[in-house]
Amino acid sequence: MSVVFPLSPGDMGAVFVGESDGNEESVWPTLHRSRPDLVLVDYHLPHGDGLQLCYRIKSQVPTPKVAIFTAYASPTLSLPATLAKADAVLAASIFHFGTYRIRAVKEYLAQRGVPVRLPADKAGP
Repeated sequence: MSVVFPLSPGDMGAVFVGESDGNEESVWPTLHRSRPDLVLVDYHLPHGDGLQLCYRIKSQVPTPKVAIFTAYASPTLSLPATLAKADAVLAASIFHFGTYRIRAVKEYLAQRGVPVRLPADKAGP
């Protein structure tokens, strides 16, 4: 597995192939050269738009999985990431303090037409 953005590759048997300086355009040379399996994109790039970058990657180079990550705690960030064709949204911080529950976020997305897997048990997270 090869990864474009910072990750702890040794823990996953992954090969780290590069990182961006926070500018959307700096991603493309590494992306085209290395053809990674996974691209991690910060939702709030310092010099760009993580959602726009995700959409461009999925539209132009659809092979890699793209995961958007964020430290901001809001379930509303998942919907735009899904619309940007993200394969995953890594936003665990919204669940850490018990303000939001996983099921509530999934229901929020489902109500807006995003396909999600909801457990049959209504009492779950």
